[in-house]
Parts: sequence; C-alpha cells; structure tokens
Amino acid sequence: MTTCPLPAENLPGSTPVLVTGGAGFIGRHLALRLADLGHPVTVLDTADNPNALHGLTELAGRGPRVVVASTADTELMARTVREHPVVAHLAWPTVGVDQALKAPLRQVAALAQTAALAQLLTPEHTLLFASTSDIYGMHSALYEGKTMAEDDLTVYEAPGVGRWTYSKVKAVAESVIAESPARTVAVRIFNAYGPGLDHPRGRRVIAQFTEAVFAGRPMRLSGDGSQRRAFCYISDLVEGMRLALNHSAMLPEHGHLAVNLGNPDACISVAELAQIIADLSVENGFVTSRPAILPGAYEYCAPFTDTWHRRPDISRARTLLGFRPVVDLREGLLHVLRFHNDRTGTGV
Repeated sequence: MTTCPLPAENLPGSTPVLVTGGAGFIGRHLALRLADLGHPVTVLDTADNPNALHGLTELAGRGPRVVVASTADTELMARTVREHPVVAHLAWPTVGVDQALKAPLRQVAALAQTAALAQLLTPEHTLLFASTSDIYGMHSALYEGKTMAEDDLTVYEAPGVGRWTYSKVKAVAESVIAESPARTVAVRIFNAYGPGLDHPRGRRVIAQFTEAVFAGRPMRLSGDGSQRRAFCYISDLVEGMRLALNHSAMLPEHGHLAVNLGNPDACISVAELAQIIADLSVENGFVTSRPAILPGAYEYCAPFTDTWHRRPDISRARTLLGFRPVVDLREGLLHVLRFHNDRTGTGV
C-alpha cells in the first residue's frame, strides 16, 4: 500500500460518473460537486420518499442528468453501468438505525442489488461504495473507546438481535464489491450532516433536533444522551469522496481500499450536541426562548446494545488521500439552523 498522497486530479474531468442514490443527501452533494468539476454525471434514484423528492429539486437544472429508476432494474443497470466508467454506489433503502430495524428484508434486497452491480463491473471500471461506520458494530465494547480503524475486528450480538442487520449487510457488501474485477474503494461514513439533511422529514439526530427547535418541541434524547458521535460536515465528506474516487482510479487492477471518512475533532455526546443546538438557536435569534432537552424521552423500536462511542481513526484517509476536514461543528450546525429558519419562516 502506498504511503504518499496521490495527486488530486487522477480522475480525468471528462469521465462519465453514475451516482446511484443520487437524490439522497450525500448523493446529490457528490453529484453536484462532480458536475461542477466537469464530469458528465448521471443520477439514478427511485425518488420514493419526500427527502429524495427534495433532492431532485436541488438537482434540477444544475448539471446532472436524472433517471428515476431502481438499481433492481437489471436491464437499465446493465446499460447504464456500461456507459459510465466510474460508479458511485450510494443507493440503499433506509437511513438510520430506527428505520433499518424495521426493514431487514429491504437490507437483504439492497445487498442482492449491490451483488448484481458488482457482476456488471469490468477491469475498466472504478467504483466508490458508500459504506458506514455502523459496520464496526460493538466496537467500543471490544476496544474500550478506541478510535475506529479500518482493520479493527468487528463484533455483533447474537443473530436474533435485529439491530445489526444493516451493519452486517453493509460489511458483506464491502466484501462483494472488493471481489469485483473493478478498482474499488469503500468509504465508511461517520455521521454526515449539513443544510438539507433529511429535509423535509428528519430521521437522523441533527435533523430531528433541528426540526424540534423550529416546531417548538423539546429535543428528545435516547437514554441520557451520553452516546458519542463524530459529525462530519457535508462539504468535507464530499471532498473526501472525491479524493477517494481519484485514488481508486489509480489502484492496481482489481485493487480495493476501505477508508474512514469523518471528523474525529467534532466528536461529542448527543446530549452535548443538543446543548450546542439550543445555544446557537437562541444566540442567533432563531427562537426567543431556549429549547428544552428531555433525557430518556426516546427509545428505538427494539432493545439492543448500541455502539456508544463512535469516533473514526482517519490516519489512512489523511495519508493516502490527503483528507483534511475543515468545517468546525458549531459553524456547520449554524448553517443547518439557517437552512431550517429560511424554510420555516419562524425566525424572530
């Protein structure tokens, strides 16, 4: 494995790129960034939920070609993959643990579609697979709070505990992608956020807290909120993905890389996150009174042992890709609050 950052422009700007799941929060930001760099970009998305429909609005007229379809359409996928030497595979049916717990069969179907995609790839293809920090499972129980590194062991509870279906399926998908003939990179994403996250239906913690602020509701914590997460602003994440795509294009034939993308310097507890959002909301005049924070007011739909401390080791991304997150957490959260304020009209 090389130990030096590769040049930033290894992927020619005229290379066509397919972004599956490209109407999602991360997908559309990646598609727009690549289009701005001159790539002919095709976005493929089912657009079957309000958040994806918002994503299509964001994409409209800004460069990428949009195809409303599913990766389960085998004929369409065969033709589209053949036309695009570079594929960024972000399509997945659910976002967040709460949703994944309710849809194990959809997770397995997504794995089957990923395997079908892998069979379409050739040695001339490069592929970026959007993996997740969730594949580290009960890492903090095993490693006692150590930062998560790509080669660490993963541990899950017994198969009857449905919490880990999503994690296991994503891990298997990484293995499937790695065995394809293409040059591939799996980026393990740690808690991306930014303006438009889960808009208009909040599913992840920052979106849920922000919606609560502007709706005049308390921010509800799962347990005491001591779970620690590292939050990465969307522009930092997308830059890391761009660098990863460049790197994957330079891998040897059939080469594969797994790499963490996140911001270890923005790692705080969920309770601290709520406090910061409450402070920023008042300090910047979005609300007149400080939002309430309710510990123990929220539980997932099934009991499980959570990964309580989830902080990435990004040494590999720094060394190989030159990845450097730059957006401070308070700055990023202020951008999110401004986005919601502009759309709710409740600012004072």
